[in-house]
Amino acid sequence: ADCKHQDWQVGWVGGGMAPVPFLLAGQPESRQRAAANLEWMFSKAQLPGGLFHPVYHDGRVSADGFDRPGSEHWYMTRKQADALYFLIKAFHALRGRDRAWRPPAHWAAGARRLADRFVDTFRRFGQLGQYLDCETGDVVVGGSTAAAMAPGALAQAGQYFTHPEYTAVAEALARQLDERDVRAGVTTGGPGEILTCADSESAFAMLESFVVLYEVTGDAHWLERAGAMAAQCLT
Repeated sequence: ADCKHQDWQVGWVGGGMAPVPFLLAGQPESRQRAAANLEWMFSKAQLPGGLFHPVYHDGRVSADGFDRPGSEHWYMTRKQADALYFLIKAFHALRGRDRAWRPPAHWAAGARRLADRFVDTFRRFGQLGQYLDCETGDVVVGGSTAAAMAPGALAQAGQYFTHPEYTAVAEALARQLDERDVRAGVTTGGPGEILTCADSESAFAMLESFVVLYEVTGDAHWLERAGAMAAQCLT
């Protein structure tokens, strides 16, 4: 979709991500607006199954399938993983300013519903693929490294909510993407408009996930994989 038709877009460079720098470094008015944006996101833009609507324009929702017939339920895993990762960042930013702060119950529940969707899909399909059915969480387009940010997002969620299953799935998914894609030298499917072509966005998301996994687990294996991924990013 053309940018003029994107009043709000989840993940990517938008929804769930944009509030974080304002919460970290903005003036009081900017922080209030960032929090209001998150409130709108959790109250208006999330499906009961956990995924967030990809694009809003004039109150209308668009999927991620570029109007391909039959793609009305296609939601891209990359954008959903971006959202979960930065939502947890936002929670940390808010708590950093006020140690007594806790996310409103529906914010915490919304973040967990998205993490649970990833866990359920991975348990059922053995991957997160590139596109999920927005209602069932089924993988409708598999393969690619589009979900490269999901291991980091789930690891952060596991640490924040003290929920080991999120971290376990994060590590299992990271191992899968590492063995299948990273060690083959090609990561793919980050930007939606390039289908499953090789790209740099999935590469740098994979790097971030490896770093976060090391920070959360302390396992030196992930630090080594982050170094290997950084070398690949340099290409």
